[in-house]
Amino acid sequence: MNSDRERLAERLRLLADTAGAVTALARSCGIPQRTMASYCKGETEPRTTDLVKIARAMRVSLEWLAAGEGPMQENLPISANSAAESPAFNRDALADVIEVVEEWLRRNGRTLPPSKKAEVFTELYEMAIEDSEPRSARTNLRVVERILRLVS
Repeated sequence: MNSDRERLAERLRLLADTAGAVTALARSCGIPQRTMASYCKGETEPRTTDLVKIARAMRVSLEWLAAGEGPMQENLPISANSAAESPAFNRDALADVIEVVEEWLRRNGRTLPPSKKAEVFTELYEMAIEDSEPRSARTNLRVVERILRLVS
């Protein structure tokens, strides 16, 4: 018999499929991708606050998500506070990531197609904000360089 955590992970994987991927689900909920992946694999159990974020973003019943009870879909009103409840977007962190990536590409005479740049920017931004103590992309220059060498 499946444990409660495994059944919750199954519901989360269903929502990830609906969103298009675990990364898309994580992004829509404002939860770090690695954390969401861990939830979907059943490695860790989501915090209550994360369950609420997921239920709101995916417009499903919190009772269904958390316990597997009741209807999945709920006609949830879109709250006027939805934007205020989502995590803050850190423009400075994104600007640092873009600047470091563009500088590295220019210095090394390399180019990336826009779709690859978007992937790199997204991953590095998520890494920057995932840290419990946010750091500038410049402090992670070695990681940035390794990633860029891999994709360019």
